[in-house]
Amino acid sequence: SKKSNAERRIKRETAQSVLSSREQHVDEFRNLLLTARLEYSKGRSYDAVKLQRQALKFGSENLPRFDDNSLVKAHALLELGLALTAVCTDFAVGEEWRIANSECEECFKYATRIFEMRLVSGKAVLFRSDECWINVSGEGNSENYASPVPFIERIGPPDYISCINMSISCQDPSKTTVQALTRVISFGKYYKKNHCVIRLEGKGGFCLSGEIPIDLFDKLSVTLENHKAVLDGRMTKEEFLAQYTPKDANKPEVRHTGLRQGKMKNSGMKLAKDIEKKGLFQCANEGCHNVERQPRQFSTCSRCKWACYCSKECQSTDWKRHKKECKSGEAVKNRTVYKDQNKDESCLQYGQTQQLLTIVRYLHHFAALSEEMMSTRTTESTMLKAMVLPQLKDVEMGTIQLGLQEVSFVWNALWSMTQSDRSAMIRRFLSKEVPNFGFPPKTKGGPDFDVISVWSLKAIAGNFAVVKHTPKGSILLHDDERLSTNGNDNVVYNAYLVIGISQSIQSLLDPMNTPLPIHINTAILPFKKSVVCQGTVFQRSQSLSKSFKAIALSCTKDQAEMDVLTHL
Repeated sequence: SKKSNAERRIKRETAQSVLSSREQHVDEFRNLLLTARLEYSKGRSYDAVKLQRQALKFGSENLPRFDDNSLVKAHALLELGLALTAVCTDFAVGEEWRIANSECEECFKYATRIFEMRLVSGKAVLFRSDECWINVSGEGNSENYASPVPFIERIGPPDYISCINMSISCQDPSKTTVQALTRVISFGKYYKKNHCVIRLEGKGGFCLSGEIPIDLFDKLSVTLENHKAVLDGRMTKEEFLAQYTPKDANKPEVRHTGLRQGKMKNSGMKLAKDIEKKGLFQCANEGCHNVERQPRQFSTCSRCKWACYCSKECQSTDWKRHKKECKSGEAVKNRTVYKDQNKDESCLQYGQTQQLLTIVRYLHHFAALSEEMMSTRTTESTMLKAMVLPQLKDVEMGTIQLGLQEVSFVWNALWSMTQSDRSAMIRRFLSKEVPNFGFPPKTKGGPDFDVISVWSLKAIAGNFAVVKHTPKGSILLHDDERLSTNGNDNVVYNAYLVIGISQSIQSLLDPMNTPLPIHINTAILPFKKSVVCQGTVFQRSQSLSKSFKAIALSCTKDQAEMDVLTHL
């Protein structure tokens, strides 16, 4: 009849609509998990945690059978626990570490509980209908199979084995841990013996081929033996903990991107490059001193996209102050300057600028108060003691930002010290002071204070002639009196391609309104495979030889050949 045909058509269209909706939800859930894993592999652990939490919430609201017996939910919990572990390892300290570590332990416990419930019910290798694939008829088959996770071979048994490995390995040995390890090893052997086959519930009898991470059984067996040894008295707890202490804390960590054909990424290197380019911002609320630990960790003002806030409370508190710069366009201007700097090859990237200025701030503070500086008897050190020292006394190291003039006084005093005194001062600074600053290691984006020892040996201070500007920096000719002459009795001067710290040297010299060559007094330093100007320059025309001026002028007019050095 027409009525029954219409009913069947409506029923069929409704079923197709439900299928389409579920497929969209599965795709969105899978993309959340994959994006989170990619952020994790890049060292952006906070972003990974945020996305994993979104995935769990989204799954609870939109995926069918996403309950306390779901292998998909256990997988999402395991991924969240992994991201939280990275937060604890890379960033968190104090109360933040305690909270993150507690949440991490709860994720692993929750996931383990799901796995062991499935194990008891005999469904550890059976995916329930609608749990891991979408099908109108409710039957599993390869034609309309859709996985809700990026790395399907890991779901179920492999997740269970990995979860136990991560959650129990470093726990205090007990009868409970021994039982859990024995149980998971026994199950793993059974799973491997049956060729790691995972079945999908339904008449189609569709099967998947899973896998077990390489060497995981060997690790679990060693862990089980260590737990038994502690309980039997054959090993002390201290010896047990030493088994899980990294032998090389500075060894690069690699993390998987989450796909079957995905690559292992050096998370510390990725994070360090991210920080070098984008920088780390302090909360814009003047009463808050929180600083990002990964790029773009804080939320920004939705209007100007510049002011960053660690919480909604800070943003609300700061609005009275911020709305003036936000509405006036000042904040947007700052954002434009930030973007332009990262596109400009003639100066450091924004994050590199932050790192260099941080290194300089701490070095200058320590150097000005050092015993080596106090014993230096030069005009430059006398100026420092009179003009800078009063500002730094009784102030915590690195907490004060000196003005440009004071910075130049400290630089001049540093270069006026003897090589031996400067080297001794720097060695003491690096060995006794730097470890107490609390910065992350350079392998994870922290400032590279070790470069200071290179500055002491390779930095060049004195008179220079700026002879040319290029898109990749300015060419500076160094007036070095120690240079010998060649066979033609022509003086040989070194030319260097030099970049600025936060702006190009060209823009730094533009206010002088002087044509090239411009003679200046400054210093150049090696930093991040570049030669960088120290940031303070003074125009200089006296005490320069006629031959140097003549060669500088000929270089400007392209009448002389130059071998331009790009490193010190």
